[in-house]
Amino acid sequence: SFPTERELQGMSYFFQKNFHEYKTPKDKWHLYKLMGRKFYRGGYRKKGLGYFWKGLLCYPNLRSFVHLFFLCLGWKVYDMFMTFEEKLAARL
Repeated sequence: SFPTERELQGMSYFFQKNFHEYKTPKDKWHLYKLMGRKFYRGGYRKKGLGYFWKGLLCYPNLRSFVHLFFLCLGWKVYDMFMTFEEKLAARL
């Protein structure tokens, strides 16, 4: 399901209030990725991509780049990538 305006506002409030609690770059990247996915799927494509870009700058590695790359190809492609990644992680 797509996030509602109220859910996105709540996510923004949570992000602003709790971002300092995330200490490691990897934890911050996960938060940026979560925010990016919600906003992109909620119709705020530019804002969602911005969160993914900040995540890449915060935690620059191949995995964060691949997430940003697949999101740039569109939501459906990114969703298929996430499904594949989750199945791969479950096998390991």
